[in-house]
This record gives sequence, structure tokens and C-alpha cells, in this order.
Amino acid sequence: GLYNGNYTVNLTTLDLSSNKNVSQVLFITVDTNPPQASPSVSPSAGDSGVIVTLACSATDLIDSTPTNELSVKKPGSSTYTSVTAGSYSDTTTGGVYTLKCTTTDDAGNTDYAETTFSVSSATSSSGGSSGGSGGGSSRAAPTLEEEEETSAEETTSDAGAEEVIVPEEAGVSVEFSESWESTGSVDYTDAEEGSVYTLTYVSLANNVEEDHTVTVSDIDEDAGTVTLVIASEPQEITLSIGDSQEVDLDSDGVTDLLVTLNGISDGVADLSIAKLGEWVSPEELSTETSSSSYTWVWVLVAFVLIALLVLVFMKVSGKKKSSAPTNGIRRR
Repeated sequence: GLYNGNYTVNLTTLDLSSNKNVSQVLFITVDTNPPQASPSVSPSAGDSGVIVTLACSATDLIDSTPTNELSVKKPGSSTYTSVTAGSYSDTTTGGVYTLKCTTTDDAGNTDYAETTFSVSSATSSSGGSSGGSGGGSSRAAPTLEEEEETSAEETTSDAGAEEVIVPEEAGVSVEFSESWESTGSVDYTDAEEGSVYTLTYVSLANNVEEDHTVTVSDIDEDAGTVTLVIASEPQEITLSIGDSQEVDLDSDGVTDLLVTLNGISDGVADLSIAKLGEWVSPEELSTETSSSSYTWVWVLVAFVLIALLVLVFMKVSGKKKSSAPTNGIRRR
């Protein structure tokens, strides 16, 4: 129940004779907030072989000097290589490079941030060097590459995350797994970047079917983390190996899904997806709906039968009254 901050704790003990002793002072730091990393690259674009300067700064509310680790992912690669801050010259491959800065404070809280820089592929001039066409050709190639790099950066940026959330492919249906119905949990040991898992959830609040997806947006084997995007209402979570996180699918304040990262091997993640709490499947919903409909039909039939019986009883009673004698009085 302690707030984040530094605490000084000691123990004072007293016996019945008023003898007193005081313990040594303990210094305790409570820190549950991860530090914030800010990686930077200069310049952010250049030709093949360009030397760029890598840096990262980090801030933390309690730890004034969190530690930073830098790593670079080259174009076409899914893994990161550790690097040091300062000059970086391994830029012979054209494309978009990703710089990741992972920062850790004294309490063991960790977080990371990424930025990108682009390198133009090496181009060789063809034909003679005379005329303005040669210069025009050398200028046109970087322009096209910059457009392609910009497109790639937009794909990996936060603004483009929604296009990853709603992929064109159908994905893998969680409902097709037998264990999903029998145990409420399913394991996927072959989850790769871009893998999409679909499921249908029925909200208890309004009994409406909702389609959701779990997309593997990033696998960082070096850091031992996997980033998932859960939609339809976009939620991004990052799991470390062995971690689990609960997810509220319908924003009602109650968690409905449990996602666990069991491990990472050769760039492939081992994920578990499980149901939480009160979960109504689409089959149960249709069964309940049809059962409810049959119930109302039988109620209506019973009501009609009772009404007919009441009418018959009233007619029979009326006939008996009309045929009864008038108190034995006769007139002459």
C-alpha cells in the first residue's frame, strides 16, 4: 500500500522495565513506474555506408541514472544486434533500420522505445557521363527509395498500427481448436510476426456477438518480449517470457481474456490464449435464444387454453342458472 518513493524505516522495542532499544535504519525504495527511453539517430537518412550517431536518453521518477542498452535491427531481419552508443557504420544494406533503446531502473522496471533511420541502396550509373540525363537518373532513384522507405516507416509507426490491427487475411480461428471448447484455452507454439488469431466473444452486458483479433505485431527474441495488438477496440500489450496479461474485450471493467507468453525460439513465439470469467459462446447464445423462444410459445399456448376453459365454464354455468326453478312460487 505504499506510494512510490524513498522510505526510512526503523524498529523501536520497549520491555516492561522501560528498557528501550532502536534498530538500525533501513532505507526502502518503492518504484513501480518504468523509466522512459528516448532513442535518437543522426542523420536519419543517408546513402549506403553512411556513418550515423546512435544515442539514447532515459528518465525515471525515482532513479536518476537508469541503464540503457542499444540494439539495431537491419532491413529484412527479425532480430536485433546489440550496439554501443556513438558512431555506427554497418550500413551497407539499403532499407529501413530500427534502433531500439531498452532502459532499466534500480528497481528492475524496464521499458523500451524505437526509432528508425533509412539507408539508400548503392546505385551505379549506366551509359556515358555526358548530358543532364545522368544527373537526373541519379537524383530520381533516391526519390523513389525515399517514398518506399517512408511507406515502410508508416507501416511500423503508431499511426499505421490500425492497418495491422485489421489485416486483410482471415487469420487463424481460435474456435476451431477442440481445447478452446473443452478447457477454454488454446496454445500456439508457431506464432510469428504478423500472425492473426480470431475469436468471437458474446458480451454479457447486451448478449451481442463481437469479433476480435489477436495480432502478433513484434517478436523481440533478444529482449525476450512479444508485442500483441488486440482489437476490435485496439489494445497493445507487451509480454516478457513467462508473463501473462488479462484483457477486457468489451470495456465493461471485467477482464475476459488471458494471454501468456510461454517462450520464444528462432524468432517464433509460444503463446497461450484462455477464457476468463463468465464467457458465453455463440453456440450457447443461440441455444439460449431458441430455448427462450420455445418457452414463450408454450406460455402463449397455455394462456389460450386457460382462456378457452374459462369461457366454456362460464357458458355451462349460465345454462344451469337459466334452467333452475324460481324459488317454488306458482301463479294461477
